[in-house]
Amino acid sequence: MASHPEQYSYQIHPLAEHFLSLEQAADREGYEIYTATSPSPGFAAGCEQAARLPAEPAADLLRQAHALGAGQAALVGAWSAADEPSLPRWSLEQFGRDDLPVQDAMIANGLERLPVEDLPWLLDRLFRLGRQWVFVKAELGAEGSMIGSLDGWRTLVRRVALRYPDRCWQLDCRDRRGARSASGRTSRSAAGMDGSCPGSGCCWARAPATMPS
Repeated sequence: MASHPEQYSYQIHPLAEHFLSLEQAADREGYEIYTATSPSPGFAAGCEQAARLPAEPAADLLRQAHALGAGQAALVGAWSAADEPSLPRWSLEQFGRDDLPVQDAMIANGLERLPVEDLPWLLDRLFRLGRQWVFVKAELGAEGSMIGSLDGWRTLVRRVALRYPDRCWQLDCRDRRGARSASGRTSRSAAGMDGSCPGSGCCWARAPATMPS
């Protein structure tokens, strides 16, 4: 017998608010299904892909970090630091270790090559280890995925950043047309509970700055 939508009555479950509060509490505590000690099954393969990315220069970003008062910085992912060979550099695979030292700034690249299920704990680790500033340079993931749009990337980073309101952060990502834009929090003044910043000049979003070559 065929079913018809008008035959159904949708009601709010009596425990809906309870389960919503549990979910919100888990978000506040940073609970994730996968963690550094137990990453997703595709994590190792994603790290191998990221390791094959061409190394990009980090000199401008290091100057930006120093300008924000960061005395120590570490590079995570595909970066070239020929001008500062003594700088700590960790692959994405190494970033899962629990003995990495805290730095003033963490500068990461190539996260989009990893399974999206691993991105929350990786971002949390960036914020945990970067006590002043976190920079993420990224590309869009598959369409329809959690990082398949600029808004998706921003939402993910902001969700993690809410746990670290004293950190500055910047997300630099290119859209489907190849235009690169940046957004983040550039002041360590108190952020709003939704990740917004109440003060003038606290948060910023730069319009696309570069077009594809």
